[in-house]
Amino acid sequence: MKNDGMLPLSEKEELFVCGDLFEKMRYQGAGSSMINPTKITTPRKAFDDMGIKYTFARGYAENGSEKDAEYAEEALLLSAGAEKVLVFAGLTDYAESEGCDRENMSLPQNQLALIEALLSAGKKVAVVLFGGAPVELPFAEKAGAILNMYLPGQSGGRACADLLFGRADPSGRLA
Repeated sequence: MKNDGMLPLSEKEELFVCGDLFEKMRYQGAGSSMINPTKITTPRKAFDDMGIKYTFARGYAENGSEKDAEYAEEALLLSAGAEKVLVFAGLTDYAESEGCDRENMSLPQNQLALIEALLSAGKKVAVVLFGGAPVELPFAEKAGAILNMYLPGQSGGRACADLLFGRADPSGRLA
Protein backbone atom coordinates (compact mmCIF):
# COMPACT_ATOMS: atom_id res chain seq x y z
CA MET A 1 0.00 0.00 0.00
CA LYS A 2 2.96 2.29 0.62
CA ASN A 3 6.73 2.25 0.32
CA ASP A 4 8.83 5.37 0.80
CA GLY A 5 11.99 3.46 -0.05
CA MET A 6 12.07 1.50 3.23
CA LEU A 7 11.47 -1.81 1.48
CA PRO A 8 12.94 -4.17 0.54
CA LEU A 9 14.80 -4.79 3.78
CA SER A 10 18.28 -6.30 3.79
CA GLU A 11 18.59 -9.85 5.09
CA LYS A 12 21.91 -8.81 6.64
CA GLU A 13 20.66 -5.96 8.84
CA GLU A 14 19.40 -6.45 12.36
CA LEU A 15 15.80 -5.37 12.84
CA PHE A 16 13.49 -4.58 15.68
CA VAL A 17 10.18 -6.43 15.32
CA CYS A 18 7.09 -6.03 17.47
CA GLY A 19 3.48 -7.07 17.54
CA ASP A 20 1.77 -10.29 18.58
CA LEU A 21 0.77 -10.98 14.96
CA PHE A 22 4.44 -11.69 14.18
CA GLU A 23 4.01 -14.92 16.16
CA LYS A 24 0.23 -15.31 15.98
CA MET A 25 -0.36 -14.40 12.34
CA ARG A 26 -3.99 -14.15 11.33
CA TYR A 27 -3.99 -16.41 8.30
CA GLN A 28 -7.71 -17.17 7.87
CA GLY A 29 -11.11 -15.77 8.72
CA ALA A 30 -13.52 -17.13 11.27
CA GLY A 31 -16.79 -18.99 11.03
CA SER A 32 -17.55 -20.75 7.77
CA SER A 33 -14.15 -19.91 6.25
CA MET A 34 -12.16 -21.84 8.85
CA ILE A 35 -10.00 -24.73 7.66
CA ASN A 36 -7.61 -27.16 9.32
CA PRO A 37 -4.18 -26.17 7.97
CA THR A 38 -1.55 -28.84 7.46
CA LYS A 39 1.22 -26.52 8.68
CA ILE A 40 1.28 -22.83 9.60
CA THR A 41 4.31 -20.72 8.75
CA THR A 42 4.23 -17.49 10.74
CA PRO A 43 6.42 -14.48 9.93
CA ARG A 44 8.56 -15.37 12.96
CA LYS A 45 9.12 -18.91 11.64
CA ALA A 46 9.98 -17.55 8.20
CA PHE A 47 12.44 -15.01 9.66
CA ASP A 48 14.07 -17.75 11.74
CA ASP A 49 14.29 -20.09 8.73
CA MET A 50 15.95 -17.30 6.72
CA GLY A 51 18.44 -16.50 9.50
CA ILE A 52 17.20 -12.92 9.91
CA LYS A 53 18.67 -11.18 12.95
CA TYR A 54 16.00 -9.40 14.98
CA THR A 55 14.99 -8.34 18.45
CA PHE A 56 11.35 -8.98 19.29
CA ALA A 57 8.93 -7.36 21.70
CA ARG A 58 5.29 -8.23 22.01
CA GLY A 59 4.12 -4.59 21.90
CA TYR A 60 0.46 -5.39 22.53
CA ALA A 61 -1.78 -8.34 23.38
CA GLU A 62 -3.63 -9.63 20.32
CA ASN A 63 -6.51 -10.92 22.46
CA GLY A 64 -7.53 -7.44 23.58
CA SER A 65 -7.71 -3.84 22.53
CA GLU A 66 -6.83 -1.94 25.69
CA LYS A 67 -3.50 -0.12 25.81
CA ASP A 68 -0.90 -1.96 27.88
CA ALA A 69 1.81 0.40 29.14
CA GLU A 70 4.14 -2.48 30.04
CA TYR A 71 4.17 -3.94 26.52
CA ALA A 72 4.52 -0.51 24.90
CA GLU A 73 7.36 0.55 27.22
CA GLU A 74 9.22 -2.70 26.53
CA ALA A 75 8.87 -2.10 22.78
CA LEU A 76 10.15 1.49 23.05
CA LEU A 77 13.07 0.40 25.23
CA LEU A 78 14.12 -2.47 22.97
CA SER A 79 13.73 -0.36 19.81
CA ALA A 80 16.08 2.35 21.12
CA GLY A 81 19.08 1.30 19.03
CA ALA A 82 17.13 0.17 15.97
CA GLU A 83 17.12 2.17 12.78
CA LYS A 84 14.16 0.31 11.27
CA VAL A 85 11.12 -1.11 13.03
CA LEU A 86 8.61 -3.66 11.78
CA VAL A 87 5.20 -3.62 13.44
CA PHE A 88 2.93 -6.59 12.79
CA ALA A 89 -0.64 -5.41 13.36
CA GLY A 90 -4.17 -5.93 12.12
CA LEU A 91 -7.62 -7.17 12.86
CA THR A 92 -7.47 -10.15 15.18
CA ASP A 93 -10.22 -12.70 15.76
CA TYR A 94 -11.26 -10.48 18.70
CA ALA A 95 -11.65 -7.41 16.46
CA GLU A 96 -13.52 -8.93 13.50
CA SER A 97 -15.40 -12.11 12.89
CA GLU A 98 -18.17 -13.56 10.79
CA GLY A 99 -21.64 -13.04 12.24
CA CYS A 100 -21.12 -9.70 13.99
CA ASP A 101 -20.77 -6.11 12.93
CA ARG A 102 -17.66 -4.10 13.76
CA GLU A 103 -18.25 -1.02 15.88
CA ASN A 104 -15.76 1.04 13.84
CA MET A 105 -13.12 0.89 11.09
CA SER A 106 -10.22 1.26 13.51
CA LEU A 107 -7.41 -1.08 14.41
CA PRO A 108 -7.47 -2.02 18.11
CA GLN A 109 -6.36 0.91 20.29
CA ASN A 110 -3.40 -0.99 21.75
CA GLN A 111 -1.95 -1.42 18.26
CA LEU A 112 -2.56 2.20 17.27
CA ALA A 113 -0.92 3.43 20.48
CA LEU A 114 2.14 1.25 19.84
CA ILE A 115 2.55 2.45 16.25
CA GLU A 116 2.10 6.09 17.25
CA ALA A 117 4.63 5.76 20.12
CA LEU A 118 7.26 4.28 17.79
CA LEU A 119 6.65 6.97 15.17
CA SER A 120 6.81 9.70 17.84
CA ALA A 121 10.17 8.27 18.94
CA GLY A 122 11.44 9.04 15.42
CA LYS A 123 11.62 5.46 14.18
CA LYS A 124 11.38 4.41 10.53
CA VAL A 125 8.34 2.15 10.81
CA ALA A 126 7.04 -0.43 8.36
CA VAL A 127 3.59 -1.72 9.29
CA VAL A 128 2.54 -5.21 8.18
CA LEU A 129 -1.22 -5.68 8.35
CA PHE A 130 -3.27 -8.87 8.64
CA GLY A 131 -7.07 -9.04 8.61
CA GLY A 132 -10.10 -9.68 6.49
CA ALA A 133 -11.55 -6.18 6.19
CA PRO A 134 -10.60 -2.57 5.51
CA VAL A 135 -9.23 -0.44 8.34
CA GLU A 136 -8.47 3.22 8.91
CA LEU A 137 -4.76 4.02 8.86
CA PRO A 138 -4.27 7.31 10.75
CA PHE A 139 -0.49 6.72 10.72
CA ALA A 140 -0.25 6.24 6.94
CA GLU A 141 1.45 9.57 6.22
CA LYS A 142 4.16 8.95 8.83
CA ALA A 143 4.89 5.26 8.18
CA GLY A 144 7.79 4.39 5.90
CA ALA A 145 5.97 1.39 4.46
CA ILE A 146 2.64 -0.42 4.76
CA LEU A 147 2.27 -4.00 3.57
CA ASN A 148 -1.28 -5.35 3.67
CA MET A 149 -1.27 -9.15 3.76
CA TYR A 150 -5.05 -9.53 4.35
CA LEU A 151 -5.62 -13.22 5.27
CA PRO A 152 -2.70 -14.91 3.49
CA GLY A 153 -3.30 -18.58 4.31
CA GLN A 154 -1.17 -21.15 6.09
CA SER A 155 2.10 -20.14 4.39
CA GLY A 156 1.46 -16.42 4.79
CA GLY A 157 4.52 -15.91 6.96
CA ARG A 158 6.82 -17.10 4.18
CA ALA A 159 5.02 -14.89 1.66
CA CYS A 160 5.29 -11.93 4.03
CA ALA A 161 9.04 -12.44 4.51
CA ASP A 162 9.57 -12.84 0.76
CA LEU A 163 7.82 -9.50 0.18
CA LEU A 164 9.62 -7.65 2.99
CA PHE A 165 13.07 -8.79 1.86
CA GLY A 166 12.53 -8.37 -1.88
CA ARG A 167 12.48 -12.05 -2.81
CA ALA A 168 9.07 -11.38 -4.37
CA ASP A 169 7.43 -8.24 -5.69
CA PRO A 170 4.10 -7.24 -4.12
CA SER A 171 1.78 -7.44 -7.09
CA GLY A 172 -1.65 -7.49 -5.46
CA ARG A 173 -4.00 -4.64 -6.12
CA LEU A 174 -6.56 -3.11 -3.83
CA ALA A 175 -10.19 -3.23 -4.86
